[in-house]
Amino acid sequence: MKTNDYRYDQELFKSFIGKTFNKYKHEKFLFTNTVTQVLGFMINNESYKMNNDFEQVDFMGWDNEATICRVNQTNWDNILVNRDDIIETEINKEIKSITLINDHFVSKTYGSVNYDWWETRAVIFNFGELEVSFEKQDSFFSMEIEINKGYDLINKVEDGKFILSDFEQSEEQTIEVSREIINLK
Repeated sequence: MKTNDYRYDQELFKSFIGKTFNKYKHEKFLFTNTVTQVLGFMINNESYKMNNDFEQVDFMGWDNEATICRVNQTNWDNILVNRDDIIETEINKEIKSITLINDHFVSKTYGSVNYDWWETRAVIFNFGELEVSFEKQDSFFSMEIEINKGYDLINKVEDGKFILSDFEQSEEQTIEVSREIINLK
């Protein structure tokens, strides 16, 4: 059985509660509110890079490659350098809570688990009167990150069942999809 766990570090995100979400930056939107591969966000003047890029991993036996979305601390000036189409959005509000939405995919062949895959689908920052979410696109091969602002953003997050149309269900192989929602306060 192959197990992959790409959920975001809960302790890192829990440490953001009560701090100021200063701003985020990304490439200019073209047609939708999605960006390709990279965005940056700053909390209490510390910078983080969200990177949704291809890695050599076995995603349920497909192509030995999938996009993995990771969050790492970095220098603000090292995020999206040498670009003239960068948009910075000021927030400057205290983070009241954070919601992490994790999807869980289990593949079974003849009833035996052969793949167990976890990944964070979205992170929602709640500021009381406003929310901002960053969501990994609902496909294992998409580099897109969707950005939303507003209220009740948990209802805008795709359901994670995209995988059911990518794999044929049969007596031989089944895919189970579940979701874990973690509210950090």
